[in-house]
Amino acid sequence: MQKEQTLHEFSGFDAFSLFALVVGSFILVSGIVAHGISAQRLNQAEVDCDSIGLKIISRLDSDKTIVRQLASKPDSRPMKLSDSLDPWGHEYLYRVFSDSSNRRVVVVYSAGPDGKLQTQSHDFTVSPSGRLVAVKFQGDDIGSVQRAWP
Repeated sequence: MQKEQTLHEFSGFDAFSLFALVVGSFILVSGIVAHGISAQRLNQAEVDCDSIGLKIISRLDSDKTIVRQLASKPDSRPMKLSDSLDPWGHEYLYRVFSDSSNRRVVVVYSAGPDGKLQTQSHDFTVSPSGRLVAVKFQGDDIGSVQRAWP
């Protein structure tokens, strides 16, 4: 007695299903990898802002000439750090203020992944005497506020 063997043909639908499965898997994996890279860049920008802020504060503590120059322009536009680029290749910006305890405050920020600066002067809450009260970073901007030790 002979067994009957059935041959399965690979149809167009089978080929399309296999192709869709491969493409879907690729999209899923690449999305996961891209999200990981994006999160890593955001974390790096936050770390950079903290580090740069601390460096600026230490420089202000050691160079009183800079403090006098900055004090003469309390509402100046943000200054660029051309020697430090964020993970997306844009310059970091910083502003120097004082707080209610008369400590120096440095705000360092990045335009974020889209490279468009959305944090403007009106997002910095400053008292009538020029003291920084708060800052709200807008859009995908990333930043850090560092205060000098009393």
